[in-house]
Amino acid sequence: MVRKTVRALMFVGDGIRDVSWISDMLNPDAHEEGIESAPPHGLVLVDVLYDSPPEWIDDGYSIKRANETIAEVVKKYNVMSSVMKQLMIEDTENVQ
Repeated sequence: MVRKTVRALMFVGDGIRDVSWISDMLNPDAHEEGIESAPPHGLVLVDVLYDSPPEWIDDGYSIKRANETIAEVVKKYNVMSSVMKQLMIEDTENVQ
């Protein structure tokens, strides 16, 4: 959605569309025209502001996914650690 919004702003900035077209585009009930996404390079999410903090719901699915993600990250860093230790051992053996 962000990339499509950026593309819409580019259309307005380039004079291809007028400003009122953006409000029409953001209304899915009234707008059916497809718009190509802007390229991802150069787009960085800096901050997200909420009027009030969101209420997080810890359901079974979200807990399962969080645990799976954490397990994958831990596994990745364990493998990296093992490889680094082996490289350090080989390096010290080659020095002696």
